[in-house]
Formats: sequence, structure tokens, C-alpha cells
Amino acid sequence: MRKIILMLAAASMAMGASVVRAGIVITETESVVSGSEPRTNDRTVMIEGNKEKMVTQRNTIITDLDKGSLLMIDPAQKVYTEMPFPPKGTMAQMVGGPSLHSMNFSKTGKSRTVAGYKCEEYSGSGATMMGDMSVLTCVSTKAPGASDFSSFEKSMLGKLKNSPLANSMPANMPDGIPLQQDTTTKINAMKMPNLPPEAAAQLRQQFANRPPVVTKTVVTKVTSQKIAANEFEVPAGFTKRELPPMRMHPGAMGGGGAGAPGSAPSSAESPGATP
Repeated sequence: MRKIILMLAAASMAMGASVVRAGIVITETESVVSGSEPRTNDRTVMIEGNKEKMVTQRNTIITDLDKGSLLMIDPAQKVYTEMPFPPKGTMAQMVGGPSLHSMNFSKTGKSRTVAGYKCEEYSGSGATMMGDMSVLTCVSTKAPGASDFSSFEKSMLGKLKNSPLANSMPANMPDGIPLQQDTTTKINAMKMPNLPPEAAAQLRQQFANRPPVVTKTVVTKVTSQKIAANEFEVPAGFTKRELPPMRMHPGAMGGGGAGAPGSAPSSAESPGATP
């Protein structure tokens, strides 16, 4: 009897070990290729369970869906800001990348290989507070951690159902990791909330003949690995501060890629929160 119990215990432990999930680490490059000042940003996205960490050249953003929190960390100044997730007010309109604001996706029938993995191409269109956009994304279900990435996205969309983004979220988000994403955005100042009439008129004139901003995001590496718990915590010695008023820079609007779902796009700039 003792032997049977030990065997059952061992089998139970083995089954438990088999369902332990590893995290996902995605390395990608975002480039503004036209319509604005050309620039390139590298970033790393880590996802494990319902937590996401995005590390850019200038800041770090951590989203914890279970806690309902979003941390914006400035490593250079050793400060951080904490806010609820989903955020409220203007910030709520700026959560996520193009995929989150595309109402519908449809397959184009094309496929390609990016970072060594096959992906299927989808097209979509939608709008953000900055303007109207079109998205061409290549999504892979073959890349490591693709199912865990999709699980995080679905959990995040569930959290956003009662937010201001509810009416603009996609009804058919493709499963998998977006390995390449091209975004074209036509700036529309009239959609920016709480903008004084004089400022709206000035921006409308400024952007009247301006070409759309075209952004390309390409994943260069995807790995599945265990991520230390402290990666999703504020580093020791950092000081908490309140979120200062946000400054809008429409001309600096970014595209957002694989890690965008839990991120603040580069159109939002505040001290300690600039990509």
C-alpha cells in the first residue's frame, strides 16, 4: 500500500511539473520609416503568465493583469510611477499598439518567414486618438511561447472590456505572436480629447498636407525560458512619484509591435515614461 501511495505521489508531481509554463522573451526593432523623423528603437518584451515587462532604450513598463497595475520605470532617474490597469482618462486611450485598435483582421493569404518562424499575414484598420491607421501584421503560431503570448493578450482584452477602449477592440485578434508589423497612421488632431479649439485648428493646419507616419516593427529573436519573479518588480532603491501631466507629440507617434498590448505608445511623453 505504501508503495502504491508513493507511486501515485510521484506521478502527481510529474504531472504538475509538466504543466509549468516558461516565460517568453521577445527582442524586436521598431523603425519610423517615413512621415516623421526617421528613428529606430530596440526593445525587449518579457511575458510570463499575466505579467508583461517591456524594456526600451529609455524606460521600462511592467503590466500585472492580476494586480491590475501598470508601472512606468525610469532607470536613469531611478524613479517609477504606478497607475491602475486599465488606466483612466487620456492614458486609457493610449494603451496598446495598433493591433489593439484594429477593429477587424482578415487574412491576406500570404505568409513569410521572420526570425526563423513561419507567420501568416493579416490586414486590419482602426483608429486611435492620434488618427486613422491601417495595419499589416504577420502572426506566428509556430514561434516559441505563441500560445502563452495569445493567452496574455486575451486576458488583457478581458480587463479592457469595461474601459474606454471597449468599443475599439478587435473582435477577431489573430492567435500567435506578431513577428512583423507595418503600421500607417494619418494624424487627425480632431480626435484628440480635451484639445482647445485654437490648438486643434493649429494642429489641423500643421498636419493637413503631411504624409502618414509609417512604422515597421520586426522581431529578431523569440525564446521560451523561465523568467525570474523580480523581473516584474520595481528595482530596489527606486523612488515612487506621481504621474505628471502628459505632453502630446503627434509627430513622434510610434507603431507598436509584439509587446504593444500592455504598453504606452511613444505618442505619450512624460518624465520617466518616454520610450
